[in-house]
Amino acid sequence: MSRLTVYRVEHPATGRGPFSSSCPEALRDAISAYCGRTGAFLPEVHVDCPGFEPGYHYCGVWPLSKVNEWFGPFREQLLAEGFVLMAYDPLPTNVCSSPSEHQVGFAKYEATPRRQLPWPKAG
Repeated sequence: MSRLTVYRVEHPATGRGPFSSSCPEALRDAISAYCGRTGAFLPEVHVDCPGFEPGYHYCGVWPLSKVNEWFGPFREQLLAEGFVLMAYDPLPTNVCSSPSEHQVGFAKYEATPRRQLPWPKAG
């Protein structure tokens, strides 16, 4: 069965992303404002992925270029706060895609292999 690689920025100590309490509030608010200004879907809502179940699914993006669309201007700050870029290969049956194509929900604990990647700079 074919797998899709999903990319996710998260804190390795908690497994939570930048839109969680793992991220300093001022940085989280700046990222949210940036996403809103650029017309990107605000990921706090998660209803963009039909079938998304909080606590079971986690959000990520594909292709890799989407990571910097969302978080590129905040890359250095996120790295300084300990966030890393992770790649997951969920089974297609464990992925729910968003109609906006901004993100995907996936069953994080059923996605293998999980690996940390170097986070390339935008451009």
